[in-house]
Amino acid sequence: MKYYYLPLLAILLFSCTNDVLLQSEEVEPALADLPEQQQQSKMYTQGHVRILLTEGLSDKVETAVRSGKRQLDALPSKEVVTKTKIRSMKRTFPEAGRFEARTRKAGLHLWYDVEFDTEVPLGEARQNLSGIQGVKKVEYRPVATWFRDDNTTEIANEITNNITKSATAAVPFNDPRLPEQWHYQNEDGYSSINLFGAWEYTTGSPDVVVAVIDGGIDYEHEDLAANMWINEAEKNGTSGLDDDRNGFKDDIHGYNFVSDVGKLVPHNHGTHVAGTVAAVNNNGKGVAGVAGGNGQSNSGVRLMSCQIFVAEDDPYVGNTGSKGAQAIKYAADNGAVICQNSWGYETLTVIPGSDKAAIDYFIEYAGIDENGRQTGAMRGGIVIFAAGNENRAEAPPANYEKVVAVSALARDFRKASYSNYGEWVDLAAPGNSILSTVVGGYGYNQGTSMACPHVSGVAALVLSQFKRSGYNADMLRARLENSAVNIDDYNSSYRGKLGKLVDAVAALASGSTTPPSGVGKVTGDVYSNTVTLRWTVPSDPDDGKASGFNVYYRKAPITGINVNNPPEDVMISSFSTGNLNAGDTYEAEIEDLEFSTQYYLAVNAFDFSGNFSPLSAQVTQTTQANNTPLIIAEDGVDVTMQQHQTVALRFSGSDPDGHELNWSLEPANDGVELVDLGSGKAQVTITGTKVEAGAYTMVLTLADKYGAATTETISYKIFPNHDPEIVSEIENLHLGAIGQQKSFAIADYFTDQDNEILRYSFTNTAPGVVNVNENNGTLYVVSMAYGLSQVTITATDAMGKSAVQEFSVLVRDDNQIVDVYPNPAKDFIWLRTGEAQRAQVTINSNSGAKVFEAEMDISPFEPAKIDVSAFSGGVYNVHIKYDEKEIKKQIIKL
Repeated sequence: MKYYYLPLLAILLFSCTNDVLLQSEEVEPALADLPEQQQQSKMYTQGHVRILLTEGLSDKVETAVRSGKRQLDALPSKEVVTKTKIRSMKRTFPEAGRFEARTRKAGLHLWYDVEFDTEVPLGEARQNLSGIQGVKKVEYRPVATWFRDDNTTEIANEITNNITKSATAAVPFNDPRLPEQWHYQNEDGYSSINLFGAWEYTTGSPDVVVAVIDGGIDYEHEDLAANMWINEAEKNGTSGLDDDRNGFKDDIHGYNFVSDVGKLVPHNHGTHVAGTVAAVNNNGKGVAGVAGGNGQSNSGVRLMSCQIFVAEDDPYVGNTGSKGAQAIKYAADNGAVICQNSWGYETLTVIPGSDKAAIDYFIEYAGIDENGRQTGAMRGGIVIFAAGNENRAEAPPANYEKVVAVSALARDFRKASYSNYGEWVDLAAPGNSILSTVVGGYGYNQGTSMACPHVSGVAALVLSQFKRSGYNADMLRARLENSAVNIDDYNSSYRGKLGKLVDAVAALASGSTTPPSGVGKVTGDVYSNTVTLRWTVPSDPDDGKASGFNVYYRKAPITGINVNNPPEDVMISSFSTGNLNAGDTYEAEIEDLEFSTQYYLAVNAFDFSGNFSPLSAQVTQTTQANNTPLIIAEDGVDVTMQQHQTVALRFSGSDPDGHELNWSLEPANDGVELVDLGSGKAQVTITGTKVEAGAYTMVLTLADKYGAATTETISYKIFPNHDPEIVSEIENLHLGAIGQQKSFAIADYFTDQDNEILRYSFTNTAPGVVNVNENNGTLYVVSMAYGLSQVTITATDAMGKSAVQEFSVLVRDDNQIVDVYPNPAKDFIWLRTGEAQRAQVTINSNSGAKVFEAEMDISPFEPAKIDVSAFSGGVYNVHIKYDEKEIKKQIIKL
């Protein structure tokens, strides 16, 4: 990162020696101007993908780990592992300690990060992994970035104006640089969040925890340390141990996901964002934070640092920006109820599935302990994202409908030049020339990154004021959005695409004080461990109808409880009214109850302002017993097979209670694969070639999500393999002219006791002499030139065992009764006939002298050999006699 100091700033800020003007690297070429490979390398992390598994494959992976193997060993395709050059595979969301049960319920245990050689193209890796049974999705890992704008001159000019014009503004606290924070409130008519009046209601409560998913917060900063979240169990525990059983070690103020350790590395961007949310107020130092308290020890919200970015000189910079999803989940499990995110993906248009899953998890489980009880300031969480700085219309994760997206405004209420926009944007805040904390000091920065924490800070104030049991994120979000200021008149080209300007005073002061009418008669019924309740949507004097409902339930009478502070054993489920109107029938399901248990239930209605109606009359419902699932073995469960065979057994499963089911198979033997086919069906495939011969049993289990299970024992016996055998010897072939063909059925010469189809392979020592090929079990030999070739046929079975035969193929001119070669000769000559003969052979010199005579056996494949090395050089006559035939040949001796 480069820092630029302008002479003008040096003069203006002479009394602020710790100020830093934040500026990123010099402008790089536009992505579209780069070659495709470079575009991909900038858009996505090379050598990494994230995969989503089925429950069945996930079970296999976990079984492998429990038995001491690697996760990779459980993948059914070793070929994919090899050709993709996969190095490692591990859970995206690690084992979560006391939160593991709900992690699995949310399906987060099914996500895995796969690392492979960066030389393998991402597209090839994705195609390879997508072909594995049990891999449901493969997603690239986009390169995340934090959002800030890089116009140094604009920052410098605005700082000049802001300091000059805002220095005399009346401020409620003694923080010396609060007058420079024009974006909170100013007397010049510039855009601000109208903060000072909100501090008359609340300045923030310590039980409201804001997770800052960003660079590490400078947790020892003079203006932040007092408002840092502290994990007391880890602070007072043993170094290197997971003292609070949350799955992370030494996470005192949060966690460093970049280097996977508890120790945070302070980072300017994350520290700047944190200061806007909750720099310590009224401490006589530096700046103020939106929800930073009033200077007393029991005030101010708490900042949890979930570090996903580091500086460029950090040794772990290669991991920066890759763990946003994991950080969001961590925040939900550790007490945060507001999730502040000033980061995103500069080129994507759709949110990655794993990010979406983490956001959904935070919204559902933040503020709730592992037993389902509300322990935070509200039930569930709110996720707030900066809209992004690319001046474009789509930008994930901010464009995901469940998050609050924040655009940036200039001082004149108009869209900041860099801010993204779209109908998905919910709120706006000032984003230019924002003064806040940086590492070891204070500095100005701009971007939607700076706008976003204003909204997170106001959300923290609202929650500090209205927190109570049953208060939820829908109420908080509605209060923020319904009280915001319309800025469309300043932005006619972006109507409905920038959100409304957040207004802190209005968010705290506005809203109804009249609750909805009470819920009337509640009826219900039970199916298994789910209770279904029905009631009529009540009216609301202010809003026309109730915005939602809370169902309170426990195993003891519930009449007369205080809904603002219910007993610990009371569970609460919240429901939104949605599109229903007053007078319509509402139906709500309370799931995951204990079986065979009587419950007492009551309902109240609430509006978006958090007003509750009286509790309805209680009803009682008794859940039913949990019935075990059923298995039908469509192909039986007893198998006998040869080792070369593959047998598939099909099974159908069902659950009388309609519960979610999961198939499993033990033991997890090599060569046996269980595939969940969906819709209650599964298939067990036994591949004999991968299993030693013998008798085996295995147990197929079908279990519902609550542990009720039924089993089928599968027995299978694999007979030993027999090697292929030779039935008869293949005779040598003689082809008497070029272009002739001979053929034979290969199966006439090989057999296999196991009746398996053999595979045949061939070698041919002289492919220029003969062409050898096979078609439908017949071997064809075609002569191409005169000569001799040795052909080898190998018959191989499925186990790799083989039998081998070799034969010769002679191609000669049958118009010649006898072949004499070589000619001329030096040491030896050979005599070959088209058929086996016993012949009298005589050799005379050109003068008539007999130099050789003998009776010899001559045949096509065993030619007669004569030593001529002692002959003198010259011409010789060779006479061959048999069957009253006499053949004369002439040779030259060298």
